[in-house]
Amino acid sequence: MFRMACAVTATLCLNFASQSVDAQTTVSPDDAADGAALIDQAIQAQRDRLGIPTLPRVTGPLRGNFFYDDRNVNASGADDLPIGGGGGGGGGGEGGGERPDGGATPVQQLLPAGGGGPPLDTGTANFEIFWYQIPLSYNPLGADIPLVVAYHGFGQSAQSVHLNSTVDDEADARGWLYLSVTGIDDQLFGTAAVQENVRAAILWMIANFNVDEDKIYGVGFSLGGGVMANMASRFRDPEDIMFASVASVSGAYDNTASYNLGDPALQAWLEQPFNYGGPPTTVPFSYRRTSALYFDPATYPPIPGTLLGAESMGTGLHTTPVYAVWDIFDGTNGPKQNPQLNIYVESLGGTVDDHPIISGIQPPGNHSWTVLDEVEMFDYFDGKSTDRWPSDVYSLVDRDTAVSFFHFNTEEVEEFGTIEAHANPGLGSLVIANVFNATDVIVDVTEAGLDGIWPLRVTVTNPDIRGIPVVLGGFDLPPSYVLKVSDGTLFEGVETDPVAGTMRLPVPALTMIDVEIHHDPLWSSRLWSDPDPATVGGALTLELDGQTGDNVSILIVSTTELLLDFWGVTKLQANLIPPSFLVVLALDGNGDITIPDSIPNNPAYSGVKMLLQGAQFDAGNNLSSMTNLWTLHVN
Repeated sequence: MFRMACAVTATLCLNFASQSVDAQTTVSPDDAADGAALIDQAIQAQRDRLGIPTLPRVTGPLRGNFFYDDRNVNASGADDLPIGGGGGGGGGGEGGGERPDGGATPVQQLLPAGGGGPPLDTGTANFEIFWYQIPLSYNPLGADIPLVVAYHGFGQSAQSVHLNSTVDDEADARGWLYLSVTGIDDQLFGTAAVQENVRAAILWMIANFNVDEDKIYGVGFSLGGGVMANMASRFRDPEDIMFASVASVSGAYDNTASYNLGDPALQAWLEQPFNYGGPPTTVPFSYRRTSALYFDPATYPPIPGTLLGAESMGTGLHTTPVYAVWDIFDGTNGPKQNPQLNIYVESLGGTVDDHPIISGIQPPGNHSWTVLDEVEMFDYFDGKSTDRWPSDVYSLVDRDTAVSFFHFNTEEVEEFGTIEAHANPGLGSLVIANVFNATDVIVDVTEAGLDGIWPLRVTVTNPDIRGIPVVLGGFDLPPSYVLKVSDGTLFEGVETDPVAGTMRLPVPALTMIDVEIHHDPLWSSRLWSDPDPATVGGALTLELDGQTGDNVSILIVSTTELLLDFWGVTKLQANLIPPSFLVVLALDGNGDITIPDSIPNNPAYSGVKMLLQGAQFDAGNNLSSMTNLWTLHVN
């Protein structure tokens, strides 16, 4: 889907116009130490540019995920790296390599910042450092293979996953690709900007290696577990990256709770502009859009409080299986949220495989990668594939995005949009419910499995105080007219776009519509005008694309619509009752006509809405085709 003809190079591009580092170098395995030093220099330059201070170690009675994540704990319980270890201490540059034990070796890579976008650069203002590993069994000419994406704990480098777990070893043993991301800087929370950098690194892997895009799995520790769960909920566009399954190791899912339960030092840190830029009381949306769960702040402590599931981004996990593991004696607030994640996701039909354990490791060791059984996690991942177009969708969206068979455009940018959608090909129905904060909802009936079903029943419930249109497209045949299910009468106000192949159903505020969309085989010609809308005093072109053999068209121009029997074989939607009028048009040999015109420069025409429909006849005066009903708007 995203793979480009892009060979794996051996170049690290460190090109930062606003930073002190400006270099391009090729790093061979023999120059690993120099390459790591150069990347460390770039990391420090980016931290200086962002104004990220040195993160102190902090202690306190409410030691949240922030306070345990500031160390890397290996199986022996010893610290491996100091906080903010950057990306040093490993091979720099491209290329594979082997460990002394014969296994594959993770390699460090820098993806530069820039506006070109993945996989050439991050497409953001910040570069991304990551570690990747190619399995020894990799065949560049072979089949696509799974990719495991790992996310570190707060204050730990991307390399910490390699140092503190065997995730990379198990990936190599199974012949899978491995990627450990930074997320701009290891001292940042999983903000929306951070997640864009993670996405860019994944797209880089897809562009350069044989990644099975339906078998991308995520695993994260503590803060990283929350980031992976949130990304699996947020990134659900079937044409973009999606996760087939995610695993959370001692995960923390609610960044608002992390702030409210945290030490003042953590709160000050989260208020920094490179994180959320303020407390949850002033920028609540920024915290909640990148949290998988949201607990009512008025209900904790005790931790975790009352889950507000319908207001949690983790709603989207109902199509992404989750593997969760944590120590029941873990003293941090994050893992206490795991049972609520399970209950909520499973109530939506999803799957959460919980593994609460007693590790026997004294704190802070019980909040570490040591609680993870990597083999068991990989067994859980193995064989799972991305469900890109689920027929049942529950979604909380934080931006204009596609989810399954629909695209959701938000009205207010600092407000969640919500939708519930169910496609049932067996019943020939589409149900859309509980739509909030949408300018429109665009549905692809083919992706919903509803193409070729006539009549197609569509039910939409809009409890919002804002009206919304539902735009349906992807039809195998052009839709014609719409009838109310209740009494079989015409449902008015529908607008078609024959160029885009869509039909627009108006859904007023605080209402429900229940309609059937019909296809009439005679409604096979297309009618439209350009521009749409037209402007007073401006040029206008009317286009009629008829069928070969159509000789003449009778164009009906009306201000109202009424479904009438026409010519004994079809229906007519443009009302023939005056003040409508008819225009006879001679068609060319292809049954087409283009009419250039203009709207009179008269303010009285502003806001006019005219309904146009054509009936085409052959040389023998037989009705041969009908056009769609076209609405001509004048601004």
